[in-house]
Parts: sequence; structure tokens; C-alpha cells
Amino acid sequence: MRTLVEQADPAGLLLLDGVKTTDAEGWTLVLPDTETPVTRVQAEGRTRAEAEQRAERAAKEIEWILAEATA
Repeated sequence: MRTLVEQADPAGLLLLDGVKTTDAEGWTLVLPDTETPVTRVQAEGRTRAEAEQRAERAAKEIEWILAEATA
């Protein structure tokens, strides 16, 4: 989560129970589960396809961060 915060644009960053980033095209919210090793990703874009792309991009970044942490 810290790495996501460090890489986000501060102008479009909102910290709630997770990390929410916003820009002109939409937003992405990354929420870690407090009881299980699961992270939920929600996104909104101008179209469904754009929202899915945003969510997929966040999921891939999380996978990369986790791979780096265990390397």
C-alpha cells in the first residue's frame, strides 16, 4: 500500500481505508481486506472498458509490488 501511495500523483490521491487515485478520466480504489489476504480493486472510467483497464492496471501493479517484496 505504501508503494502505491508513493507512486500516486498527490493531487489525485485520497486515503480512506485504502488508496484512491483520481484523474480526469476516472478513479481507482485499492482496498486491502482486514481479515483475509485479499485486496479488492474498484475502478470507474468513462466506459466500462476503461474502468476494467484501470482495475487491471492496478491489479498488475499490486502483483509486481508483491513480487518485488518477496524477491
